[in-house]
Amino acid sequence: MGGVSDISLSALKYLMLFDIRPKEKRSDLFNYEKEYAQLMAGARDRNTPVIAITGLRRTGKTSLLKICFNEIHSRKAYLDARMLGNSDKEVAENIIAALAKDDIFAKIIGRVGAVSLAGATLSISASSHRLIDILAKIDKDGGMAIFIDEAQLLKRTQFDSVVAYCYDNLRQIKFVLSGSEIGVLDGFLGRDDETAPLFGRAVETVHLAPLPSEKSVLFLKEGMREAGKKCSDEDIAFAVSMLDGIAGWLAMFGWHVSKGVQPKKAVDTVFAEGSRLIKKEVEGFLAARAGAKGRYMRILSFVAKESAAWNEIKTHLERKENGKINDKQLAKYLQALCDYGFMVKKDERYTVPDPVFRHFLA
Repeated sequence: MGGVSDISLSALKYLMLFDIRPKEKRSDLFNYEKEYAQLMAGARDRNTPVIAITGLRRTGKTSLLKICFNEIHSRKAYLDARMLGNSDKEVAENIIAALAKDDIFAKIIGRVGAVSLAGATLSISASSHRLIDILAKIDKDGGMAIFIDEAQLLKRTQFDSVVAYCYDNLRQIKFVLSGSEIGVLDGFLGRDDETAPLFGRAVETVHLAPLPSEKSVLFLKEGMREAGKKCSDEDIAFAVSMLDGIAGWLAMFGWHVSKGVQPKKAVDTVFAEGSRLIKKEVEGFLAARAGAKGRYMRILSFVAKESAAWNEIKTHLERKENGKINDKQLAKYLQALCDYGFMVKKDERYTVPDPVFRHFLA
């Protein structure tokens, strides 16, 4: 990424940088022009069957997905995996229902009857086999792009088998995926898992990093200008130092200031409101791990204070729990926390990268 001088303010048109909902127009895009260009090129390339948008939570993945969807002038469908169900049957039926809302796809769906599973090689439901038949017809009829947000949720439904089949056999069916749980999305894509349906298949990855400090300053200054609000350089620098380049938190800060909240109070409000959002996310993560809840929280609280190496985390836990911890168990805990985007591992050290998350854990 270039510095502030690389951006032509007159060339970029900002409508509402402080809109706290996902952006949908290219004119609302800030900074991620390189990533946008990469995503659009992949979406238009017939030799790129699967694209994944990755990055920390609240860095703008859904916004980039929606903007690309709206900019692509070809047959397409946008799906939110949170609304698709918990089994491959439900997912397939809901995707078929979504496609049927488009007259062109409805005609194709009408030509695909019940599916016979005789000789079927994929261990998926009849509904998924029917979806594959429908996508095969669409493929012969010109193809389409399927955009799926929160795609990591589909890991538990065997939908990765459907994507793998399309990857291998349907050249004009493309998937553009985004997910907030980085490692879980990697699991769906079959990275490092030889048993996964998508293992070994090349995936174009578009990664969104947090904004560097100079871009964060520019984001807030442009947003304030757009909102017609004055905010001193000192207050902007303070907000950037506290919110650390996470676009979602910066937009929330700017939104509150645009509503008349004093800047320092707005930062406090972001920490308070953000902590409530994070509490729900952590509770959802721990709900399926109730037996190890205390251990997960001890790991997060320790790492949130400062980055820590594997052996430092183990020593801390053993001291806190007054007992030995199995290495394989600890590795599983750390991997799960990284998979869900709560921690990251860099240079053999673990950190909690989100400043609001660190505040929540303090």
